[in-house]
Amino acid sequence: MKITKRSLFNPFSDIKSAEIYARDIDDDMQRVMTAFAGRIRFGNGTTSGDRGENISGNFFTFTTDATPGTTNTVTDDFTETSKGAIVLEQDIAGHLITDSKTTTTTLFKSDVASVTFRIFLLK
Repeated sequence: MKITKRSLFNPFSDIKSAEIYARDIDDDMQRVMTAFAGRIRFGNGTTSGDRGENISGNFFTFTTDATPGTTNTVTDDFTETSKGAIVLEQDIAGHLITDSKTTTTTLFKSDVASVTFRIFLLK
């Protein structure tokens, strides 16, 4: 699917063109949302290390240390530094904080002890 931009705005023209511009932006955004709707799939992620379907990344499940604030390491097979993590599930309340990243590991900390997180690590 190819998405093209239709909106062109000339700030020196009359008010009518501003209304048309606003409608064109709305049409452009509708096309973008239609392109993404139902087409972004993470996959099932039932096993730690599973890859996403059409989003580059892997699923990981890990339990944080019994001492809050201790660094926890997630090792991946990426050839570049991960772009971020999406928390999909956790068993108790707590925050997951990214400590640092390298090309093969991402270090996390949690403010609560022994939280099991299931994350999607973005490549």
